[in-house]
Amino acid sequence: MSANPPRNDPEGNDPRRSDRQDERKGGQSSTWLRYSHLGLQFAVTLLLCVFLGRWLDTKFGWAPWGTVVGSLFGITASMYAVVKDAGAIR
Repeated sequence: MSANPPRNDPEGNDPRRSDRQDERKGGQSSTWLRYSHLGLQFAVTLLLCVFLGRWLDTKFGWAPWGTVVGSLFGITASMYAVVKDAGAIR
């Protein structure tokens, strides 16, 4: 008994097609997925550095310098990571 080939949808797309095939053809779903993590990575890195700075303020009484330095370091580290990842994705 022979296997029936998969039916295509009305637009002629094969339902078994993978995202890798979609990516080779320039599909939009793969494009936004490649960059979707960058905003979350930026926010998490920045927030961790700010909370570390606030903790240093309370631990050593450095207010507001721990938060200021933590914020500046967080912005710098976040921008570096986003630029590095965006360049690696291309």
